[in-house]
Amino acid sequence: MSDASSPRGSSEPSAQADPGPGTRPVGRAPASERWLVFVLTTMGMLAAVDRQILSLLINPIKADLGLTDVQISLVIGAAFALAHIAFTLPAGYIADSRSARMLVAGGGWVWSIMTMGCGVTTNFIQMFVMRAGVGAGEAAINPGALAILRRAIPSERRGRAFGTFYMSLMIGAAIAVLVGGLLVGAIERNRDAFGGIMSDISPWRVALFIVGGIGIPISALMLTIRIPAAQAARPPERGVAQDAPAKADADPVSFRAALYFISANRRFYLPLWVSNVAFMLNTAAFAGWLAAMAQRNFGLSAQDTGIALGSAMLIMPQLGLLVSGRLIDRLGVGLGLKGASLVGAIGATGFWLGATLVPQMQTEMAFFAALWISYLFCQAPMPAYATLLSAITPAELMGKITSIQLILLGVLGMAIGPTLVALVSDNFLSGPRAIANALSIVAFSVGWIPVVGFLALRRVL
Repeated sequence: MSDASSPRGSSEPSAQADPGPGTRPVGRAPASERWLVFVLTTMGMLAAVDRQILSLLINPIKADLGLTDVQISLVIGAAFALAHIAFTLPAGYIADSRSARMLVAGGGWVWSIMTMGCGVTTNFIQMFVMRAGVGAGEAAINPGALAILRRAIPSERRGRAFGTFYMSLMIGAAIAVLVGGLLVGAIERNRDAFGGIMSDISPWRVALFIVGGIGIPISALMLTIRIPAAQAARPPERGVAQDAPAKADADPVSFRAALYFISANRRFYLPLWVSNVAFMLNTAAFAGWLAAMAQRNFGLSAQDTGIALGSAMLIMPQLGLLVSGRLIDRLGVGLGLKGASLVGAIGATGFWLGATLVPQMQTEMAFFAALWISYLFCQAPMPAYATLLSAITPAELMGKITSIQLILLGVLGMAIGPTLVALVSDNFLSGPRAIANALSIVAFSVGWIPVVGFLALRRVL
């Protein structure tokens, strides 16, 4: 490990080394850097569309395939998450040691084809397998993208870069429900115009085939970006044991080195990951059941739900991410990484309250008004998580440590969140508002954990 194990007082850090918050002004990014962020954000949007489109189509899929709520929750949660977990470690290794650019491009082609495959399934097993294929392909996006951003973006601009990248999650989800709803409505209105076999195909199948097919050419955009050669970084934050892999006599680019580094800095990684896992569980539960809950509680069609949810998702989360990213960069000048943890705590508090209260709104107007406000916070902590992780983690370990984090998020967050809501609903609640009440119970029970995690990080930074 070259720079990562060098003395803290080295006078000539590498071009990618972190000199510490507040030592350089926040400058304008060059065109190549902006294009790189744009392409990665586009790929993130594509992944979010393919991941989220199924939640809009829960009710027609359930009716056509004869699935239960628990089976649906396994498809949207566990099937995706388990495959995502299985392929995340290999993706993290490739991101650090091979071509992160080709990793993300290849992942995009895989998840697009598997989304098309979801549209031709006829039973639970087939849908589970195809959905798992989507999860396997999407295992590439976060390790690949975060490793590229860690390598290519200077520390003083990372808050904005991570904020922009994480905007892709909600923009993609908004496209999934907004455009997806309009697409399903258009297919339903015009299906007879095609005649023959097309008139007998369910609109949700056509929608999945179209959405998946679009991703194949879009993924080729990854071939147009340029990535700087990997260089080790030497974070200056106090308490970071940068020489842990060297002391362990480990290969500095192996998973063994990553595990030693995590162990040596567990006072940082433990609260960061506990906070992030709890936040992921809450957001996965909320996102997975929100459309179905709105349709059941207020009798909305898939098209009306898509327009209503998509409009909110297209605006408010992006505003929260923009403000969050800029605040992290600005506060970093005076507060260092404590500024990022403060921004994260504020965002996590807002979503804790929002996710608990939104399902309890009794009228359609009150529901969507509260939803618009809560969406301001639903992704606001994400730039803080990424900024803190990238500031402490050496560049040559970023893909691997990110992949380890994603496994925790997948096992304890994405896989459990939607299914936990279904289990609470099916076993402890009844009536038309069972899902809504289950969502509030889960949100209230776990939403405080991310807040406490961010506050705990302020004590070790």
